[in-house]
Amino acid sequence: MNKATKLINCGGTVLIYEAEKKNSSTIGNENDMKIDKLKVSLLTNFVNDQFLAVFRLKIALSEYGGVEERLQQFINELMNSSGLKNIPFMAVTSPPKTKDKNYATVYLITSMEFFELTALWEDELSEDMVEAYYESKWMDQLSIEVYTHKQLIETFTTAYKEGLKSDVFGKVPIKFRGNLKSPQVLYDEEVNQYMTKNEVLNYPYFNKEEIFSNKAGYSTLYAYSQYDITSL
Repeated sequence: MNKATKLINCGGTVLIYEAEKKNSSTIGNENDMKIDKLKVSLLTNFVNDQFLAVFRLKIALSEYGGVEERLQQFINELMNSSGLKNIPFMAVTSPPKTKDKNYATVYLITSMEFFELTALWEDELSEDMVEAYYESKWMDQLSIEVYTHKQLIETFTTAYKEGLKSDVFGKVPIKFRGNLKSPQVLYDEEVNQYMTKNEVLNYPYFNKEEIFSNKAGYSTLYAYSQYDITSL
């Protein structure tokens, strides 16, 4: 049977959609395409050999209308303290938990490792002191952690799924991004050429998943990765 094949090169991870022969541009267009795009963006920009700092930012629902401006101001503070410019970033908002109905959580990842957060400071500070400094800039509670690749994908996609199902944010966005790279996309014959040239079959991690889309029908997703990211 003829197949339509679409390859998404995310850098250290290669995703391949294989479906019955239709318009190949529809491969992978599922009802949860927003989640798929989030995963691809994370894989392309933040799943790498670095130990990137992830911020968990608390924000009151009563203040959420100004979240975009606050996030941009916070990114500016990161640039000021690190000396870096045009920092790539991704953020998603998770709705309030039952025990704390008045606050949401914004998960923010940038291209910065923990040590870069204070690169321009002369004094070496403890993790608690760094968090306290950035809390003063965010003007609410936060934590800074380093996630594994699994934790990064799971945390951000779970938060985004919960945010999409929630109605507490009104028309204010729940996903934010800036300065991100786009993945390379190839089709059909180009896929075989890329796979052979780059020895993708030799990547240490592999996953296969059967999926269904109203637009593309049944298809198979193959994920080859240099990193342990588990099922996508």
